Amino acid sequence: MKKGYFILIITLVFGMFLLIQYKSNIILDKDTNPQKTISDTKLMNNAEKTINIFKSNSLEDKSNRSEFFTLLKETSWNDMSSFDSNSTLEILDWIDSQKLSDEEIANFLNSTTGLDGAYAEKYSVVVSNIYKDDANKFLRLLSQNSEENIDLITGFIAYYVSSTNSKVIKDLSNKLLNSNEVNEKEKVIISNIINKAEVIEKQ
Repeated sequence: MKKGYFILIITLVFGMFLLIQYKSNIILDKDTNPQKTISDTKLMNNAEKTINIFKSNSLEDKSNRSEFFTLLKETSWNDMSSFDSNSTLEILDWIDSQKLSDEEIANFLNSTTGLDGAYAEKYSVVVSNIYKDDANKFLRLLSQNSEENIDLITGFIAYYVSSTNSKVIKDLSNKLLNSNEVNEKEKVIISNIINKAEVIEKQ
């Protein structure tokens, strides 16, 4: 009886200790500043910052928009998805609806970390639409990227072409390939898109 009573006491004490620790963590983690702004997110990771800026509905502000696209290239889509999967897809939809500046396109082309599944599929749609919208600008900006990133982006566009049978991109690519509008490096990029699309279509 005494042994059982002793175990009960130890269990209760241990339980109280865990409860105190849990409450302490909540107090420490609690945001004590209700007026916290976007610029106060230094302790958040890039994924959380990116999501919070997007959800703040403040992207009409030039400085917030610039910070958003800068963060986008420095974070992972998987990390953003872990934080808020719905907002992550909404970000891609929002980008697809925007008239992007050269700098914004350049940052988006560099935001390829952690892309898979639905996010990779949606990214391929968005990046292909940017290509269709202004191919010359797109090729100029993409050509300034690393070979590794160029390979990724051309793969995304090739996937889009093969999965949608996009005659628009096929005709556009062939037209540019046989023109003097683009330089040799840009023609290599176009050839990669065409060749990769053909390989995917044969699979």
